[in-house]
Amino acid sequence: MSRITSKNAIQQLNAVFSNFIKRYLGLPKYVSNSAVHYYCGTWPLFYALRHLSTIAISKINFPSESMHEHKLSFTDLVPLPPYVPETEMDEDFPRHSVHISRNRIFRRKKFQNLFNLGHYEVCKVEKFHTKLTSQCRCIYCGKKIVRGHVCPESNP
Repeated sequence: MSRITSKNAIQQLNAVFSNFIKRYLGLPKYVSNSAVHYYCGTWPLFYALRHLSTIAISKINFPSESMHEHKLSFTDLVPLPPYVPETEMDEDFPRHSVHISRNRIFRRKKFQNLFNLGHYEVCKVEKFHTKLTSQCRCIYCGKKIVRGHVCPESNP
């Protein structure tokens, strides 16, 4: 059994899984991975597999005389601490569980609202940005934009 130790290989493995989840939710690739994992209750793939494998391996029991003092090479994996995505999320993301609808339209609409993907439509800042900043102001009411900002003046 070979081990993946290259940071680049680990990042690529995690990216494939994260991009799959984002596509399912109707989110672009640039949104926060930690927020996606938080709302879905998932881990980056490499760490999830490693965590599950250490749990599974620890349950393997051999009779003491069967190994003749040999050791399995994969049993020395150090268990990973639990993945806590909240520590990497922006502070303005709501910290509550979200129902992930099986209906594609409802699911995509909910997550696009949650990740504030329509922000560019009402923000005065013309330069592309993925996070809310102190310069973000509503083009309709002029107030500071926060996550979930709804301006009554934007719907005539």
